[in-house]
Amino acid sequence: GTKNRVVSLNGIGNISLTLGCYNDAEEYFREALKGEAVLNSQIGQAINYANLGAIFEKRQQYDSAHIYFQKSLGHNKMAKSDIGIGLCLIHLGEIYEKEEKYDSAKAEYQKAYELMDQISDKWHWLEACISIARIHLITGNSAEFNHYIQLAESTATQIKSPEHLAEVYLLKHDCNVKHNNHKLALAHYKQHKALQDSVQGVKKANRYMDIRLGHEQNKNALRFQQMEAASKME
Repeated sequence: GTKNRVVSLNGIGNISLTLGCYNDAEEYFREALKGEAVLNSQIGQAINYANLGAIFEKRQQYDSAHIYFQKSLGHNKMAKSDIGIGLCLIHLGEIYEKEEKYDSAKAEYQKAYELMDQISDKWHWLEACISIARIHLITGNSAEFNHYIQLAESTATQIKSPEHLAEVYLLKHDCNVKHNNHKLALAHYKQHKALQDSVQGVKKANRYMDIRLGHEQNKNALRFQQMEAASKME
């Protein structure tokens, strides 16, 4: 029961974060974190510390975000979760990137890439690969950018990930603009938009199914309660 409660609190926190209700999200994540600490769940604590870090990152309070992602990293290390460690390194890299500390960002992305390269989860590996490609684009290292973006494109195509392909084509567009290749930039931007629209369409369809399923479950639960009440009255 306690675990179900903290998972639900985390879910509500994620919805609040998505809707931009950062104060509400923070309240739910902190409550969930307390529950995970009581349960002594390293992964649960790592998730909620990372979520709190994401809130502070959205608020552009980068010092606080850095502290929470470091705490998340610590719990992921205790849980021996390579994916969790890798994602925390990517988050830390993103903070450095926003602060324009590009060498520090590149170092974190490189550590994440090397760690993710050792596991079979290609979806999360792509997060690291795209991040390191992006930082090479920002710092003007065209050869390294081309190397990592080609790896990302071929892997995203292989595992059929439109989300990552959309990111790849947007970065290729940015690179084309940087080199004044506007014709190719337009082509890549069109590919980005088409994939982005398809991802949004899938998300909307999934959301519709979730709502529909929830409605059916609520109807069934209500019907069961009515039958139970009638039985008790008899």
